[in-house]
Amino acid sequence: MASDDSPTAEQWDKLCRGVKASLLPEMGEESWYLIIATVLTTSPRPHLLADFWTYLTTTRGAQAEFATDEAQTRLSDRLRDVMLKLLTLIGAPQMLSALIPLAKVQTAGKGEEARGELDLEQWSTTSLPSLHQRGIETITSIYGTLWPTIFRSFGPHRRDVGLHELTIVYGLYLSDFGVLSALETEVVAYTCITAQGLRGPALWHVRGLGRVLGARGGEGDSKSNDEKETETKTETKPESETETATKTKPESDSRSEPPQISRIKDVLRGVRAAVARAVEFCGPEMVQRSRLDGGPDGTQGWPDVDDVVGLGGWGDDE
Repeated sequence: MASDDSPTAEQWDKLCRGVKASLLPEMGEESWYLIIATVLTTSPRPHLLADFWTYLTTTRGAQAEFATDEAQTRLSDRLRDVMLKLLTLIGAPQMLSALIPLAKVQTAGKGEEARGELDLEQWSTTSLPSLHQRGIETITSIYGTLWPTIFRSFGPHRRDVGLHELTIVYGLYLSDFGVLSALETEVVAYTCITAQGLRGPALWHVRGLGRVLGARGGEGDSKSNDEKETETKTETKPESETETATKTKPESDSRSEPPQISRIKDVLRGVRAAVARAVEFCGPEMVQRSRLDGGPDGTQGWPDVDDVVGLGGWGDDE
């Protein structure tokens, strides 16, 4: 990281290359910058999102896809959707600490017309029952049939918290796929929760991301907890904590695991490695906060895809 707290173009280049290299094709061509933007916003240095925007939109060569006004408008819309989804995952103060510096660099020298206006008309046909139904559909796609069990763990708070989870968290925010797709939305959720060091919820979203990718089945369809990851990615030599996050599994035993599940697990390992690279980019404080280093006692690190077996596997839809 540059001494003035503003990363150099070379540092951004290295980060972007590393994150892209970690992701398999199933994650699409644009998940890489969503992961980086999510980690930056979640980090102790959320203002770096503005620097990331400047890098993407002014650096020629590697990021030339964002050179046109049309591409930058689309990128802005997608980053705004990330911010809206993070509003419910990290809270308004943290999100705004990234969004306001971002907006400042986006509107610099463009006058008041670039600032936009509130539009209440877009909410004129929205109803709580419709949001509730949409939330149920999305939460079922992520958690399967287990979400009612999770809601029962809310105890006496189930009625009110459950309503907000279904109608607001999922119905309003995490079910809106008008800009980001369902897969992109779930990778933002997984990235944000993992980067906060919340091991339990992160494991649920490892499972959820796998389900969005098509994984289904019970405990017997998953690898056992005794199988360990033994190989490291060979694209670049991993550094510090990234080493543990970029490991890949041994070759699959086709007798115990369907090829589709094996492939999805590889995709998820790549996402985990990409998030780790972005976390390390943000510095030692972020590594510690996210528990990428395993936490104070070394046992609180990020969940692995094979930990899904502890949840009974990927689950079914009915």
